[in-house]
Amino acid sequence: NADEELVRSFCEENGITCCVARAPDFTDQANFQHEARTFRYQFFERVRAAHKASAIVTAHHADDDTETLLFRLFRDGNASALSGIPQNSGAVYRPLLGVGRDEIERFARENDIPWREDQTNQEQLFTRNRIRKKIIPELDTSFPGWKQKLENLGGLSSDLRELASLFIAHISDQDGLKLADWSALSERLKQLILRQWLYEKHDVAISADWLADAADKIEVLQTGRKLQLGPGIFLFRDRAYLVLKREEPEVPGEAMLKGLEVGQLPVEVLLGTNVIRLETGRWSGTPDADALELKFDESMFPLTMRRWKSGDAIRPLGMDGTKKISDLLTDQKVPASQKSQIPVIETFDGTIAAVIFSRNHGSPPGVIASAFACAATGQQTLKITLTPKT
Repeated sequence: NADEELVRSFCEENGITCCVARAPDFTDQANFQHEARTFRYQFFERVRAAHKASAIVTAHHADDDTETLLFRLFRDGNASALSGIPQNSGAVYRPLLGVGRDEIERFARENDIPWREDQTNQEQLFTRNRIRKKIIPELDTSFPGWKQKLENLGGLSSDLRELASLFIAHISDQDGLKLADWSALSERLKQLILRQWLYEKHDVAISADWLADAADKIEVLQTGRKLQLGPGIFLFRDRAYLVLKREEPEVPGEAMLKGLEVGQLPVEVLLGTNVIRLETGRWSGTPDADALELKFDESMFPLTMRRWKSGDAIRPLGMDGTKKISDLLTDQKVPASQKSQIPVIETFDGTIAAVIFSRNHGSPPGVIASAFACAATGQQTLKITLTPKT
């Protein structure tokens, strides 16, 4: 279309790589703008990652910020509504937020920079457009200077967010949000802190409507239970903490690596934020605190690495009899939010040779079956290590 042609032409003339994506037909027309925005930013992030760029820069300007403030104020009616578009969030930067649309257009005209008006900006179907076309002109006429006053409120909101950030640092750590401290707050403060914690720590934005009834649900959430925020995004109760977790649909027992033969070593598998590496090694005589080392035997191949499932059991080194994986994970205090992703190594005949714990859970790195324990210094091993994804 003409918009795309203009951008392509400008990029060609100025030696800029142009990347284009075709948006799908969004099914939820009532939430069209939200779906379109999500699609755009997911595309931006893919392009940024593919080109190893450090930032995504958008052209949001001061008028966009004003419209956002009004939209949130009318829709939400709470303290969070007084915040406009952030100057930066994650890898996204908005350097023109302090510049008005008129000034940008004047600069473009004076410097012969071509532009096109997004045709959807004229459609009265969208609430933001009605704010821009009807409400803002009326406010300009009836209350001259109102934009500056609104900006002042936005400044107060920034101060409030700064205070909230200081409090969040006090009631949260790497394990999540401390539920006892959060529960002691008033209902409004609970909503404010929860909303900012989600956005600040996890880049997740949630609506005021969701916040209104979420607090009560979180209060009665049992350990291991979860509350869905959006597609693939959940809040988990993990003992004394509230934890945010992103996850793909999981199938108990689902194979992550199947039919691994000796000749395919070394091999790496991505699991959440960790990389699991399988390779051959030599037994030093003492356990490695950062790895699992199994006695190497070609007869154990082909191997399968899969998520554990109900009924799985292992005969742990140093223990008589077998133990269910579910009980093992409970004994090791593996966080409830991580349990479903714990993988096991299975030999060709279905014997579970090892259970691998998440690296961020701490020590030990896992459990091996007694039948695969190393005995002699220098003997060949199957070494399993976990390292953070880079």
